[in-house]
Amino acid sequence: MRNTNPWAALTVAVPLLLATASASFAAPNEAQTPPQIQIEANQAIDDGTGSESMQDVSVVLTLDDGAVRSAAPSKTCKSAQNTPSAKNGALCNIRKVATRYLGTPYKWGGITPSAFDCSGFTRYVYSSLGVSIPRTARQQFKAGKPVKRNQLKTGDLVFFDMMKGYVSHVGLYLGNGVFIHASTPTTGVKFSNINTGAYKKCFVGARRFSYV
Repeated sequence: MRNTNPWAALTVAVPLLLATASASFAAPNEAQTPPQIQIEANQAIDDGTGSESMQDVSVVLTLDDGAVRSAAPSKTCKSAQNTPSAKNGALCNIRKVATRYLGTPYKWGGITPSAFDCSGFTRYVYSSLGVSIPRTARQQFKAGKPVKRNQLKTGDLVFFDMMKGYVSHVGLYLGNGVFIHASTPTTGVKFSNINTGAYKKCFVGARRFSYV
C-alpha cells in the first residue's frame, strides 16, 4: 500500500535541503581564504591588534600595495660588498641575518639562537655583523643615535613602552613599516607592523648605530 503520510516525506527532504544549503555557503568561505605564500616558510605579520595576516615575505623586504614582496639587492649593496668595509657589506645582509631566526623561541634572558629575548635578539644580530651594542633594551635606547620615525632605515632599532612606564621592548626595523623582534613566549621571533595597533601606540623612539 502506498505511503501517503506527508510528514514522512518532510523528514527526508528537510535534512537534504539543509545539507545542500550548508555546502553552498561553506564553499565561498573556503575560496576567500588567502593563500599562504612561501618564502622559506609562511610568515605572518602581526598588526599589533592581536591578529596576524599571512603576507608574501622575502629575505629582502619591500611593501607594495600592502603586500610584502621580494626584491633584488640594490647595486649599492652589491658594490659595497666588494669594498674593504665589512660594515657596509654587513648592512646589505642585515635583513637576511635577522630573518634567519624567524620562529626562534622566546625566553627572558635569552641571548643565543636557542632562545632570545627582545634585546638579546637585536644584540645577537648586530654582533653577527661585527657591531657591539649594549645588552638591554633601555641600554640600547640610550646608546644609539636618535632617529625620527619618518627617517627610519633598515637596521635601525625601534623601541616601545609596552604599558610599563619605561622602554621595555625593542625590535629591528626592516623597512616600510615592518620590523622583526623576539616578541613573546607564544610567538618567538616574528614580523610585526610598527604603524598599527599596540606598536603604533607604544612606540617611543628609534636609534641608529654608527654604520646604519
